[in-house]
Amino acid sequence: MLALLLLLPACGEQGGEAGGKLLIQAPEQARVGETVVIKVTDGSGKPAARAGVYSDNEITGGAYIGETDKKGQIVTFFEHPVDYTLMARRGKTGELGFAEGEGTIRVIPGPVELIVFGGFHVGPPPLPGQLAQENNYRPGMAVKFRVNNIGLNEITLSNSAPWEIQTGDGKVVFSPVALQVIVPLASGESKEWSWDQKDNNGNQVKEGRYILALSCSEGEYCCWFNIVPKELM
Repeated sequence: MLALLLLLPACGEQGGEAGGKLLIQAPEQARVGETVVIKVTDGSGKPAARAGVYSDNEITGGAYIGETDKKGQIVTFFEHPVDYTLMARRGKTGELGFAEGEGTIRVIPGPVELIVFGGFHVGPPPLPGQLAQENNYRPGMAVKFRVNNIGLNEITLSNSAPWEIQTGDGKVVFSPVALQVIVPLASGESKEWSWDQKDNNGNQVKEGRYILALSCSEGEYCCWFNIVPKELM
């Protein structure tokens, strides 16, 4: 599913036990929305747990991705077909143990487009030529989403609903019951679903940021959406 990992050189200041340097291992290239694994190690090659990972691009600027686990890894995805700068930092600048590193990943269009729709746009109006993001939903609204095969070849879904809803930190809150049948999608075809904002126990989930993750023959793809307060317009 993922491209081969490429070891990217790091840069940093003099610090503590890690020598002030972190190394970032990431795919050289990934598709829009495709899940990727980023691994951070220290100067001696040991996993750098609890390192903050950030990304920067020419479209949206910088963003915090999250913190590496005990294996020094974090799973994420990228929303725009552009070159991203990746940064990793552990500790506080100027203090013993501070270390940082930098790398890049190129994100390109792929054959799969995963979008949520039927919500509403929050924030400043989109720039000319950009579509409003209908990825905000009040509690109780149906979260609608669609997978589009925008490639030239057929893709397949392993069952009738190969998706799940995760919290922003990757914890699964809902997995649908699905028919165990292979579902083909020819080039140009789409398939839609909706989610009623209930968790696996039938309870309304909390407000916050969520991830829709879908698996198909081309890999796993994700997109963001938000459940916002009722009074938010």
